[in-house]
Order: sequence, then C-alpha cells, then structure tokens
Amino acid sequence: SRFFGAEGSSSGCEMQLGTVVECVHRMPFADALTTLGGVHMLLELVSHAQNTLALNKALRLLVSCVRLNARSLDQMARCHGYSLLALFLQRKAHIMDSLSVQALLELVGLNTSTVTLVV
Repeated sequence: SRFFGAEGSSSGCEMQLGTVVECVHRMPFADALTTLGGVHMLLELVSHAQNTLALNKALRLLVSCVRLNARSLDQMARCHGYSLLALFLQRKAHIMDSLSVQALLELVGLNTSTVTLVV
C-alpha cells in the first residue's frame, strides 16, 4: 500500500490513499464540554461516582470548568447545579474525603492553599 508523507517526517503523520481525513479544531475543555451537555454531564459524573477516586476526579473537572469558564458558571446557576450537587453529595458522603472537601471549597471561591483541612 502507498502512503503520503515522507519517511522520517517530523510530523509523524502518514495517510493511506483513500483514507477519510477530518479536521479537528483545538478548543478549551470547558468549551468542548458545552457541546457535549455542559455541566449537566459533569454533574452526572458526580452522581454516578462509586468510589472516592471517581468522585474526586468528577469534582475536580467540575471545579475547573466552573471556575475557568463563564458559560459553565452560568449553566450551573441556570440549572440549579449547586442544589443538584448538594443532593448528589449527600448521597456520596460515605466516599468523600479531604480532597473532595477541598474541591468544594475551591468551587465556592475559597483558596484552599491557605486553609488546613481536618476531616
């Protein structure tokens, strides 16, 4: 079979003849998330977390998106996301740890680098 691209090319990208190529645009995660359901999807991740690690990863993603993206922050307010998050976390209290609490404090704007958490 024949490939386009020079051997040893710096891009490392070769394509077989007849291959369909799609153009991919880079965008910030929070913007890409909007096209996939926005903060609703992240709230779903929180609600489906079965262990501490999964919960902390879901919370960290949620915090990052809400703190760094105005659209995500607006979505959280419009869909009562904070109330939903509280409801989900009541059911997840048994798997929460100090990292979970730290993520929640960051979500509400508290700088946790200056706070000592005792759980």
